[in-house]
Amino acid sequence: MSRATRGRPVGERPTARGGGEVIESPTPPLPSPAEPWPSRREWFLEHSRADETHRAHRTDWVAWRTWAKARGAPLLPARPSDVADFASDEAATHAPATVARRLSSIAFAHRLRGFPSPVDDRVREVLRGIRRAHVVPGHGQVDALRLDDLRRLVAGLPPDLEGTRDRAMICLGWAGALRRSEVAALLVDELAETDAGLLLTISKSKTDQEGEGAVIGIPHATDPEDPACPVCAVADWIAAAGITGGPLFRAVRLGAVGREALTGWTVWRVVKSRLAEAGIEGQWGGHSLRAGLVTEAALAGVDVVTIQETTRHQRMDTLVRYIRTRGDKFTRNAATMAGL
Repeated sequence: MSRATRGRPVGERPTARGGGEVIESPTPPLPSPAEPWPSRREWFLEHSRADETHRAHRTDWVAWRTWAKARGAPLLPARPSDVADFASDEAATHAPATVARRLSSIAFAHRLRGFPSPVDDRVREVLRGIRRAHVVPGHGQVDALRLDDLRRLVAGLPPDLEGTRDRAMICLGWAGALRRSEVAALLVDELAETDAGLLLTISKSKTDQEGEGAVIGIPHATDPEDPACPVCAVADWIAAAGITGGPLFRAVRLGAVGREALTGWTVWRVVKSRLAEAGIEGQWGGHSLRAGLVTEAALAGVDVVTIQETTRHQRMDTLVRYIRTRGDKFTRNAATMAGL
């Protein structure tokens, strides 16, 4: 997209250039809110958190249910001793953060059904021990996709529909420091073009449980020919797909664009597979885009408050963990950046 085309609606562009395991719900499907109490109350309780949080709860519940069934342990309500043993077993194959999320999901499922949480002081002590004993730095973290690798990746994508979609998805996810769930949930109507770039409204987010929404800016690349320009990539995808509304990123089958939106897991698979195809080595995942922008911005000397405005992190200590320098103590060094 040339800069002469700015100011037009996002969808009005010239011709573009040249799914998974079913996870059962932890409980039977709940009725709609039109039905009487208490069913309606439970429906609202079930929908009190973001979609990505619910998907994590379902995944965690399946893990707990499988473990409990194999050992003949009661599922709901659970015994704290069993939950402690479950956490210990999970720690052998999962990062401490995942084990902690598993326990949080189990506790949430109990509270939702009126049972006391089985995550008592004994279980929390086990989790504390798991965190202390987990001595491998960065285990479970994906690598940050740096800007040079981003350019190399998207420049090599094929110009077909799927390649055009993936380029737009990866570039927009990187420039906006988006979570994979946020990328998947984007709608065409949530994009508005200005002379400076795109204004992106994020209506659903993991940390925005009330759905208040946020607006961030997605700038044009400095070089109009930069293959990683997110504004150009999105415009090319919209023009190629011929979409005017609804989900921004959709499934592509047999050379045709479907109506259904992608899932966060599909975004994860696309990032991993495209980087593998490009021969770019690393431990990649959906969060590689988000960590990539944070790392690149931090190494460029951008202040953390400015980064936080884009990432929408609520806690600064969480934001800092996204700065991945792979052990290099000199690239991002206080003395060097101070001018020594």
